[in-house]
Amino acid sequence: MMKYIVICVPLFSLLLGGCDNADNQVREVAKQQTPSQTPSAHTPENLPQTLIQEAVKQQTQPAFITEKSVWQGNLDKCRNSESVDLCFIDEIKNTGTEEALKAAQYLTEKEEMSYVSAYTKEGPVGIANIEYPFRANTTAEILLIPSEGPPIDIDDITDDLLKTFPAWQDFEKQHPDAAPWPPGTLNKKEQTTSDGLDFIVSYPIQTCHACDRLASLYISYQFAPDGKFIGRNLLDIK
Repeated sequence: MMKYIVICVPLFSLLLGGCDNADNQVREVAKQQTPSQTPSAHTPENLPQTLIQEAVKQQTQPAFITEKSVWQGNLDKCRNSESVDLCFIDEIKNTGTEEALKAAQYLTEKEEMSYVSAYTKEGPVGIANIEYPFRANTTAEILLIPSEGPPIDIDDITDDLLKTFPAWQDFEKQHPDAAPWPPGTLNKKEQTTSDGLDFIVSYPIQTCHACDRLASLYISYQFAPDGKFIGRNLLDIK
């Protein structure tokens, strides 16, 4: 591509205006001479807006939760400790791997005291079972581990996310007090050669924790063939 250099000496305001106009012309010419590219299957031109926003948030750091992050020790002595949080970290540090300690510290700083109790892999994507040993209810959840970037919490279903789905907006008009109640259930995984890997997660829709289920919300967590997280998409409410 040809390069242009514009030199303007700011002696008078008129010359300054001419400099700005010339510079804008150069930018326009440069744009016209930039070769066009055919968008790939996962470029922003071909992704729903929700998926774009979530993909942009992902970092390029390698995944640090792996099979080495699993810890299966005993925390009974920490339940009556004066410093439960310190006892929790010390116990994993003394009896677990360095990776297990790193994962527990990350999870604890992000939310609350927890650790990786099990880990499996589906293609390039990890599935980590997280245990919350000091919770009274909902003591377990699942994180999806992409090949790069932070873990994906399948129970992180926010109002802002739901508002991006037209189907949910229609359902909410009929049931204004209803909401998805985590934890979600990982139902199945779908593998395709072109679009990578999709994890289908369902959530009960209720008006309260003990109320009857009105319906189920199905969300697809989409990953590229190399394991990078693309985003979420609402599949169905039924």
